[in-house]
Amino acid sequence: MLTNVSNYDPKKAFDLALKLPIGASKIGLEADVMSSVAFYNLTLAKDFLGRVRDGRTKLFAYEVVGEAMAVNGGFDEAINLGRELPATDREQYYIRLGTVLAGDYGGVDRTILSKIALLPSEIAQSRTAFTALTNTQGQNALTAEQVDQLKEYLISEDVEKLKEHLDRHNYQVFPFFQ
Repeated sequence: MLTNVSNYDPKKAFDLALKLPIGASKIGLEADVMSSVAFYNLTLAKDFLGRVRDGRTKLFAYEVVGEAMAVNGGFDEAINLGRELPATDREQYYIRLGTVLAGDYGGVDRTILSKIALLPSEIAQSRTAFTALTNTQGQNALTAEQVDQLKEYLISEDVEKLKEHLDRHNYQVFPFFQ
C-alpha cells in the first residue's frame, strides 16, 4: 500500500511509514518508500535521509539512494554519501554500491576500472571485481586485459570463490587462472 501511495504522494507515504513500528525484518517501512522514490526523485529521497530511523533502516535507505546516484552518473557523490554512515555500516554500503559497477543494473559499467579504486574498502573492491567477473563470464563483455586488471583487486578469499564458481559452472571462456 505504501508503495502505491509513494508513487503519487511520496511525502505522505514517508510520514506514514515513520509512524509505523519496525517489523520482523528490522527495516522500517520508510526504507520501502525510499526504494520507490530514489530512482524517480533523487532530490526528495536525499531529503528523506535525515529522517530515516537508525540501524538497518538507515543502511538500506542509504544503499538505495547511493545506488540511484551511481546509476544516474553520480558515483563520486555516492562514495561521499557513504561517509555519512557509521563506520560499522560503511563496508556493506560500499559493497552494495559496487554492484552498480559490476553489472547488477544491466551490464558492467564501462568505467569500472577507473571507479573501482574509488571504493574506500579493499573488500568492496574485491567483491565488485568478483561480481563483475562472474556477471560477465561467457559474454565476452571484458577484454583479457580488463579481466587481468579486475583480478588484481581480488582478495584471496574471493579468488577461491571465483575458482569454485568457475569450476561449478564449468566455465572456460576466460582462462582466469593460468
